[in-house]
Amino acid sequence: MAQPSAWLCSLVQKVKARKRLVTLLAFLWIANYLRGVRRIRLHFGKASRSQQSENARDRLGRILRRCPALHAVYWPPWCAPDAFMQFVLIAFKEFRSQVLQRSPYIRE
Repeated sequence: MAQPSAWLCSLVQKVKARKRLVTLLAFLWIANYLRGVRRIRLHFGKASRSQQSENARDRLGRILRRCPALHAVYWPPWCAPDAFMQFVLIAFKEFRSQVLQRSPYIRE
């Protein structure tokens, strides 16, 4: 039979290893989240260079320069830092609203 101190030492090592793993996973999650934080960029596209299109492009540029929300930094949700996870989150919310909610109508 193993001594109690050997059992306790083994338990402490397992707890420390689990703690290191949790710390590593938390660090990776935070790094992935911070990789998703970015400034918003808009692309005007490659339209024709006619005078009307140039005027529309200039007008849109003026609007965008004056809009503070488009110069802000995008902070994704902490639970869904990348595009795929945001899609899964929205799909889950839609599923929940369609399937898991009770009908407001009551049968008599």
